[in-house]
Amino acid sequence: VPPTPAPTPAPTLADVPMTVTASELFSEVGGNMKYQWNMTLNDPTITTDDEVELTMVATGDHYVSVGVSPQLMDGPMVICYVPAATGTAKCKDFMGVGIAIQDMTQVSTVVKAARTTGADTFTVTVRFNAAAMGVKPFTPQRLIFATGVYDMANDVPLAHNTVDRTAKTINMYSVVTINSPTPAPTPVPTPAPTP
Repeated sequence: VPPTPAPTPAPTLADVPMTVTASELFSEVGGNMKYQWNMTLNDPTITTDDEVELTMVATGDHYVSVGVSPQLMDGPMVICYVPAATGTAKCKDFMGVGIAIQDMTQVSTVVKAARTTGADTFTVTVRFNAAAMGVKPFTPQRLIFATGVYDMANDVPLAHNTVDRTAKTINMYSVVTINSPTPAPTPVPTPAPTP
């Protein structure tokens, strides 16, 4: 009896090749802000390790904000402003409750920021743990966007006007493509020698 070849184990999620590309540049709040994002999948078997790198562009002298919210402003959000006087980004994370915000543990970190000299525009890029900011793997979710006045004296964003906000359903993992793994070659059994 010929020996039976050991079965080839099925590939795990960690073995499945994935490609991540940046999203297109979207425009929100009547063109007052633009945004795009990218993902870092640190360990494909542990989605709680995934990170989002979010770039926001203000097309006016106001803060920009993106949050994950099933309704109203409920849920985590990041709010950023780059003052002309310093050019240094002020980014804070908040938890939305109804139509109010409260402080939360800082999850996002500023990767880079730039203010256009002599113009009311800036770009800021932040990185955060996807799960900590409420981003669910491969799931369309309601994202909220807002712009408003940043109170430099008290270092807080002020409430935005009703017209300075929008919402959209987005799957932030849409930038991830799961490629079909290359199947392992099927072993050809060696015929048993004839006696």
